[in-house]
Amino acid sequence: MQSFSGISFLWATFLLAILGTIYAFAYFLLTHKVSKDAESDYLYKTKNGMIDKSINKEDYINLFIQQHKPRKFLYIAIGSFSILILTWPIMAIISYSLECLYQFTGRNRVFEPGFLVWQFCIFFGIILSWASLAYLIVTLYYKRAPNSLVFKKSEKK
Repeated sequence: MQSFSGISFLWATFLLAILGTIYAFAYFLLTHKVSKDAESDYLYKTKNGMIDKSINKEDYINLFIQQHKPRKFLYIAIGSFSILILTWPIMAIISYSLECLYQFTGRNRVFEPGFLVWQFCIFFGIILSWASLAYLIVTLYYKRAPNSLVFKKSEKK
């Protein structure tokens, strides 16, 4: 009987699911808090004459939420869930590709399923796919970063 002396793959995916859930929950809680802050900020700024009269309340609240919502929590949750969901299909694609390589090389024993080269290719292929997904999420995070409120105000006109 085989015994595991470390963290298993299923436990790691379970912990990744918990991590993604925590970050998604934090995103929704903090976004709700930002929407409450937006209304009080608008009332404070209009009361003290700190805001242009041409901006109505709904536009200001939408711009404030867009500017101050906790995007990093959302993108960490998206990254966690995308890695969690796409790991199994990526493993299947890598295994199928290695099987095709094994058949293409005339059933060479170096590429035989279950041997060291096979296992290393799957292991490093999964790590490469996780790193690629993380790079994609980080790229989207910075591409979709909001501009300043002054720039948004000038776009509205």
